Amino acid sequence: MEEQKFKCISCSIFKDILEEVKRKNNLNIELNYVSSMLHMSPEKLEKSLNKKLVDIKEEEKTLLLFGDCHPHMHEMEIENHIVRMPGINCIEILLKKDEYRKLRKEGAFFLLPEWTHRWREVFMEELGLSEEVAKGFFKDCHTKLIYLDTKVNEIPFQIISDISEFTGLPFEILEINYEVISDRIKEMIKNFSKNNQEKKSEQTI
Repeated sequence: MEEQKFKCISCSIFKDILEEVKRKNNLNIELNYVSSMLHMSPEKLEKSLNKKLVDIKEEEKTLLLFGDCHPHMHEMEIENHIVRMPGINCIEILLKKDEYRKLRKEGAFFLLPEWTHRWREVFMEELGLSEEVAKGFFKDCHTKLIYLDTKVNEIPFQIISDISEFTGLPFEILEINYEVISDRIKEMIKNFSKNNQEKKSEQTI
């Protein structure tokens, strides 16, 4: 019997991690990505996701790796064949919930590899922040920068230092275990398979 293949539609912020998870675990899953820069325009993000989801058939089990990134994200979980991984944002998805909440209460501003390398585009072009404005804004809302080291990418120390200078915040490096997201993906696939078997059993009764 042919092994069932699963789909995953994900924010590109997870791309390097997902490719590594798929390779190491030999997962039979088709990976599709949506640009993380669309988070700057929730309406465009919603339209982009809708285009990807509209042609998905019921037998195509699909995982969504997105937080609450636009107002109608919850509506994209259609019946049992499109399921979103729990988490209000990409950081909570990567970290354990208690750790995320603890660091957020401490005033952490999180940096992930993709946006770290594109920080000038994000802060200056998209948000229109000057260094003077950025220092005031970040110090009012945050106490430190935390770069999440996924162990998949080399740590860009100079770039993080530049962001620290721009925002006026000290930085820390936090090594995270991407097996957390790996285990969650495998559990969701397992649940898909279980539900599929239950449906087949019901049809034969």
